[in-house]
Amino acid sequence: MKKLAGMLLICGLLSGCNAPKPEMIQEEALKAIQAHPEIIKEQVLKTIRENPEVMMDVLKEKNIEVLQIVEKGSRDLAEKKRDERLKLDLANPKNPKIDLTRPFIGDPDAPITIVEYSDFQCFYCGKAAGTVQDLVKKYPKKIRVFFKHMPFHEMSKIEAMYFESIARQSMEKAWKFHDIAFDRREDILKEKESGLQDIVNLLGVDDARLKKDLESKELSDMIGVDLQEARSFGFDATPSFLINGVSLVGAVPFEEFEKVIRLIEEKK
Repeated sequence: MKKLAGMLLICGLLSGCNAPKPEMIQEEALKAIQAHPEIIKEQVLKTIRENPEVMMDVLKEKNIEVLQIVEKGSRDLAEKKRDERLKLDLANPKNPKIDLTRPFIGDPDAPITIVEYSDFQCFYCGKAAGTVQDLVKKYPKKIRVFFKHMPFHEMSKIEAMYFESIARQSMEKAWKFHDIAFDRREDILKEKESGLQDIVNLLGVDDARLKKDLESKELSDMIGVDLQEARSFGFDATPSFLINGVSLVGAVPFEEFEKVIRLIEEKK
């Protein structure tokens, strides 16, 4: 009876079998399924172990459906982890260092502070950079965004030094460098510092002062501190954000930022 119930169930699961019609299933098998689901599970696993080729055939035939299930599971898991992290951070927000002498956009007295940990050679960072700038445009008095560095690529470290060195001369020019550098990401990777110099010439930066600041240990150490700070918050990928201490990872949609901001405001 147990074997019959297990085989009936596995037949139903594997579309390669011709499962019997409901009216043909023996009453005792149905009772076994209802009363002992653990037995059915064991029998299904046993059947699969003994006949792995059957399962492989089904997976091959249903490869698109299987991939869709895996992708949905991956999205659901990521969303679950994000929601769990959100609850934890709302209860215990993280505390990044805020320095008004560092490059930022938005109202300096804005109630919502976004700290962005980014990498100039990261495609998704460029995408997310546009999103946070759109947030500031929509909420100019509510949001301010600080740009910090989490460089994983050697060229990103050089670009970070250029950004901070230019900021010593002009915050406005630093942000223009930021925008152009992301737009020319692939070209800069090929052209190296000659590509960065083209941007410097375009912006009209004091070249002599820039060269001096590019050698600054203070700026180099500051970039290293940014990276350490990001890692201390558990970030291991770019872009990563803190919104009033609440973490958000990845190039998430505009609406996701608004959702977190709304939850922060509701908590006050």
